[in-house]
Amino acid sequence: MKQSKKSISKHMVFSSVILIMFLTIALTLSIVGVMNNAKGWFSNNKNVTGSGMGVSVKSSAFEVAYTGELDYEDDVITFLNNDGYNDSVNISSPSDTKIYCFITDEYDSNLDEIEPGSYGYVEFDLVLESDYDTVFNIDINSLGIKKHNDVLSFEENSEVLDLLNGHILFFETRTPISGGTKPYYYSDRILDSFTYDTSIHSSDKRIVNGKVHYKVNIYWIWAISFSQIIFETDSPRLYTEALFDSDTERDELIDYIKENPNEFFDIDNDSEYYNNDNYYLEYFVELSNGYNNADQVIGDNIHYFVLEAIVNIM
Repeated sequence: MKQSKKSISKHMVFSSVILIMFLTIALTLSIVGVMNNAKGWFSNNKNVTGSGMGVSVKSSAFEVAYTGELDYEDDVITFLNNDGYNDSVNISSPSDTKIYCFITDEYDSNLDEIEPGSYGYVEFDLVLESDYDTVFNIDINSLGIKKHNDVLSFEENSEVLDLLNGHILFFETRTPISGGTKPYYYSDRILDSFTYDTSIHSSDKRIVNGKVHYKVNIYWIWAISFSQIIFETDSPRLYTEALFDSDTERDELIDYIKENPNEFFDIDNDSEYYNNDNYYLEYFVELSNGYNNADQVIGDNIHYFVLEAIVNIM
């Protein structure tokens, strides 16, 4: 890449420049009418930058701010600070729109109390410099922090992380059961990412210090049992509330479980259970035990839970 090779390189660059000049002239003559029509938009759009051969359109700058309470153990805060977490305001930079949100029980902020049956939500703000409609893509990662000999580290065991991904479920929407305040039915499950369109979230918008804030809620639940996932409310096998009020939501998650049993069960020689479409009913007892075993694996290996949200404009 690098006869002098310099003389060859200069010749190639000079030839390339000549070629580009001719192509540019030809292209300009062919589209001058289009550019004249667009001139008004181009000259008035402050988000447009031009340099020589090209023009690029840039969206307004934005940040992501965590709006939850910061009652977290000091050593965990210190650990996250080393990975880019800011405990004073926990706000991202415009160049790195990633943020950490704590996964805490809705009625008990002590992370050590999170266990099967816990549920809650994480909340953060999309902070725009000016008011404009846009669509954001939000990637989420469920992270586990473990402690060994008083040393904290992110859990990296793929088997444990798979189980964490299956057992703590995230949703865009929840609805109180029977008009009460809790528990809830869940819908719009979030796998790895979801979109947030500001044009349909006007009720979540507020102005803070001249900036436009949009509140984003992500709801989560650690299902207390396998039965809570797969049965309807009136099932005799269900001893707690069902997770879903929609057959569609339930069937979609059951199909996902069939394709990803490693995220839900800790069972020896489990292949025998997946030979037919109704295996989750035919082997319900075995699978329930495998689900509970997986809960134990998570509890033995992960001590604190964090949601990582990475935001980009689509």
